[in-house]
Amino acid sequence: MSSLTHRAEAGLLAASLATGRLSPVDPSDFSHPGYQSCYRALTNVVTTHPGMSDYALVQAVADRAQAPGLDATRLDELRRDAPPASHLDAYARMVQTEAFRRDVATQAERIATTAGQGDADPHTRRLADALTRQATLYAENRNTPTGPEHAPEPGSRAAAEERVLAGVIQYPEQAATIARIMPLESFTTSQRQAVAEHAISLASAGDPVDASIIAWELDRSRYLQRLTTGQPPPTPTEPDESLLQRLSTIPVTVTSALSTARDLLTADIHKELTADGGQPAAKATLNINTGIDPQHQQQHRPVPATLQATQPPRINGGPA
Repeated sequence: MSSLTHRAEAGLLAASLATGRLSPVDPSDFSHPGYQSCYRALTNVVTTHPGMSDYALVQAVADRAQAPGLDATRLDELRRDAPPASHLDAYARMVQTEAFRRDVATQAERIATTAGQGDADPHTRRLADALTRQATLYAENRNTPTGPEHAPEPGSRAAAEERVLAGVIQYPEQAATIARIMPLESFTTSQRQAVAEHAISLASAGDPVDASIIAWELDRSRYLQRLTTGQPPPTPTEPDESLLQRLSTIPVTVTSALSTARDLLTADIHKELTADGGQPAAKATLNINTGIDPQHQQQHRPVPATLQATQPPRINGGPA
């Protein structure tokens, strides 16, 4: 079981305990035996004792499940650290999708065994090949190599970019504003660009945003790239989980995130304008709606008409 699957299942169980609300997930969709037992017990308790909540619900689930390592104390810790109630459905979809992928892998192996016996019809062989390919891509995607965990140096460009990303994740209602100030291409690694793109897309669509959900979307995006191109995606600079966990805990306010985004944009504009021996670079663009501090704007006036820019590309909707 991957760490992503583990976090999705733990998050769904925790959110269900915190809200007393069930999702359309079957207990068998959990791969973790303990979580599966607890969710089955939760389903029974909620059905037979509607309205039970808080620690009473946790105690009843623990008593019925009798899952090793998941007593009432541990389940109550999960409940207290649960994702927001509004994220429950997103975690349910993640758990269901993982269960479907496991089913595909199981059926691929079974049908491939049948097809290999020599008397299978061409349709069965084609089906076996297609399912095996899907299962292989799932496995390869989860085994994508990454660099080591690497927190940037304080005061560096990378640290500033992470502060902006932390603002997007921790204050998703401000994502559109930050996106208008700092376009995706301003982020200097493909991994940070991808995090920004998915976080902004989710927020713009009104979908829940947190570290686990973004990690899931990154994983799905890389899988789709493998499926459609046959090529592995770029190697992430570090594990997504490490980066996203760090972004979720960086101390940041809306004001500081916006200010950092403006500072980075100002630095990028200055770099463009002073490129090629002080001559404005042909590709330099300005966004009149960025909200740059007036003092910074005055430093770069007058701006040649040829440099007046269009809006940065908009991100429409969430990932497919």
